[in-house]
Amino acid sequence: MSNIKVFADNNRTYSIVRDGNVIGNLEYKYWYSAKAKLTIGENNYTIVRKGFWGTAHEVRQGNSILFNLKAQWDGGIAIIKPNDKNHFYEFKPKGLFINGYVLTNYKNEELLMITADFSWNKFTSGYTISCSDNFGLTELEQLLIMITVYHYKAAQAMAIAATAN
Repeated sequence: MSNIKVFADNNRTYSIVRDGNVIGNLEYKYWYSAKAKLTIGENNYTIVRKGFWGTAHEVRQGNSILFNLKAQWDGGIAIIKPNDKNHFYEFKPKGLFINGYVLTNYKNEELLMITADFSWNKFTSGYTISCSDNFGLTELEQLLIMITVYHYKAAQAMAIAATAN
């Protein structure tokens, strides 16, 4: 089992680190923004919100849409390639009290699990991702890891907002 750490540089920038090497960065223009820039090596991607209710997102590289992200009623997210709807991924809550979220493929195989790693000293939340040793080595898998960080951060923000009201 491999552990990937996500460090919050501030409320807008996150670094994803595996075995001491940065595999990518997630950056928001504003702390409250739904639009995010993902960087893996020399490649840049963006996540943008689509639709009136904000329940759908797109992952883009330039003008190309790589993934459509759609909210599901159970609190999960369907991650679908536009040209391959049969081989999808799901990012969904795990456990009765939602201890974390898991990413599964279309065969319902668990690819990774993400949990919060809150730092009281910095008053920021980082994340720990557990996955098999051979997952996260390709750029597509690294992009999926970054998408899960984006949505886990959003799920935490929604949970905080729900408890505050």
